[in-house]
Amino acid sequence: MKQHFTEGHQVRMALAETAAGTSTITSGIIDTKSLGNFGSCCFIVRIATDAANNIVTVQHSDTVDGTTGASTNGVITGATALSTDIAGSSMEATASGDSIVYDLRNCTKRYLQLKVTRGTSTALGTIYAVLYNPQDHPVSTPANIIVEQHNAALSGTA
Repeated sequence: MKQHFTEGHQVRMALAETAAGTSTITSGIIDTKSLGNFGSCCFIVRIATDAANNIVTVQHSDTVDGTTGASTNGVITGATALSTDIAGSSMEATASGDSIVYDLRNCTKRYLQLKVTRGTSTALGTIYAVLYNPQDHPVSTPANIIVEQHNAALSGTA
């Protein structure tokens, strides 16, 4: 069956772009079981301005400290950051404008988070999480993501 990409995938904004700085940045925590019960997740982040020693990793957990966190559109913010790295997930951004893509198929833990350890002053673009392999259908679109679908698109006024 042919379908639009957005019919079997869900795009979530895990963290808005960040200004240049040296602190460690963690995305919101992605709950793979909310809004569709997904089995896989692909993180995408653009390194806007790169500096030395920027390390990007993915962390996961079966639980999250929800006592201070709030979930909006399947992204938990304000909770304690996850602390268990996914083995082999460490990548280094080497140039401004690089995009880092982590594709995690058949996730073994419910909660996922992208972590960027900035060595020196670095700015990040928006961090997106694209969830796929849903167990529940149809896939819903989070309220903060606007999707328009076209099939056999024709030329003309937008």
